[in-house]
Amino acid sequence: MGAETMKLAILSDLHLEQVPDALLAEREIDVGVADVLVLAGDVDLGTRGLEWAAEKHPGIPIVYVGGNHEPYKRDRIETIEALRAAAAETDNVRFLENEECRIEGADGRVVRFLGCTLWTDFMLHGPRFEPEAKIIARMRINDFRLISERGRSFTPYHAIDAHKESLAWLRARADESGPWDATAVVTHHGVSNLCQPEKYRCGENAPAFVSALEGEVEVLAPDLWVTGHTHYDHDFRLGGTRVVSKQEKYLHENPNWGRLSPMVVEV
Repeated sequence: MGAETMKLAILSDLHLEQVPDALLAEREIDVGVADVLVLAGDVDLGTRGLEWAAEKHPGIPIVYVGGNHEPYKRDRIETIEALRAAAAETDNVRFLENEECRIEGADGRVVRFLGCTLWTDFMLHGPRFEPEAKIIARMRINDFRLISERGRSFTPYHAIDAHKESLAWLRARADESGPWDATAVVTHHGVSNLCQPEKYRCGENAPAFVSALEGEVEVLAPDLWVTGHTHYDHDFRLGGTRVVSKQEKYLHENPNWGRLSPMVVEV
C-alpha cells in the first residue's frame, strides 16, 4: 500500500434547490488536484444533487452522503433507496447510508469511507432536556413538516431511531482492520457542539443539529470526520481525529455564493 496521502475535496450544503435551472448548468465544483470529491449532504432535493455531481464531475470518484434536505417532500426511506439506485447508474458516485466504500489512489493508497446521515439524538444538552428538545424541534424544524417515513410524518422519534441505527453501525466498524491506509467518516449532522456557531450552541434548536459524540469519535478514532448541516465551516480535533466541514450555505448567508470552492484535506 502506498505511503502518499490522498487529497479529498470536501463540500456540503450546496442547496442547489435554490438555483434556477438556467443557472444550474454554470455551477461546478473546483476540485483542483483532489483525488476524491466528498459531498456531505444537502446538495439538492431527492436524487438531483447526486445526478448533478455525477454529470458535472465525471472524472473523479465522489463519496455522497444524504442530508436532511434530500428527502424534503418525500419519504425518507424511499429517498435513500432512490439515491442508492441513482448512484448505481453512475461510474463514479458512491452513495453511503450506513455503508462503506474503499477508494484506491493512483499511488496505491487506500482510504476507507464510512458514511451515514447520522440524525441527532436530541441529547446535546443532556437527558433532562431531551423531551423539551424533541418538542421544540417538532414545532420549529422543517424536517418534521416536510419529510415522511413509511406513510407517516417523520418525527424526532424516527430521527432518534435512525441515529441509533447509524451509531451502532459505526461502532461495529471501530475495531475492524483491513487493507486500507486510512479511514474517513462522512456524516451530515455534526458530532460536537463545536460543529456549529458559538452563538447557537446553547440555543433551544441546537440539539436538532448536532449530537454530543465527542467520546464516540475518540473511541472510533478515524483519521478524518467530515460533517455538514450547520452552515458553519470548522476544522478541529477530537483525540486523534480531525473534524472538518466546508459548507456552501444559503444565498443570504454566503456573500461568495456561486463560487464552489471546497476544502482540500489530505488523509
